[in-house]
Amino acid sequence: MKTMLLILALSLGLYSECSAQEYKPGPQTSAFFTELRKSAEEQQKLREHAAASDKAVAALRADLAAPWTSVIISLRHDNSLRDTSFRGFRLSRAGESVTVAAWHEMLDKEETGESRPITK
Repeated sequence: MKTMLLILALSLGLYSECSAQEYKPGPQTSAFFTELRKSAEEQQKLREHAAASDKAVAALRADLAAPWTSVIISLRHDNSLRDTSFRGFRLSRAGESVTVAAWHEMLDKEETGESRPITK
């Protein structure tokens, strides 16, 4: 009799199911987690971009703290039809005078606009 009860208990235990193991999220839940993942990835990219920008600004400040005669400050443009181009301006210093000029580089050709004096 004990053997029959033991076999019955074991057989019931083998066939029991756990609904938590078979849960499949619905479309709304899947969409929510997908959106949450995308948001986290975008925030990570923004943090990386901010860190890179901070490093670039720190490097520029360090460069400007040392003696200099000319510096170019530009933005990079990635154009799908052509190569990368850069647009910005060039600051030049000679003694106490400082001038600024528009600056552009595309396909390794550099163009500088008319220089104008500026005050410190």
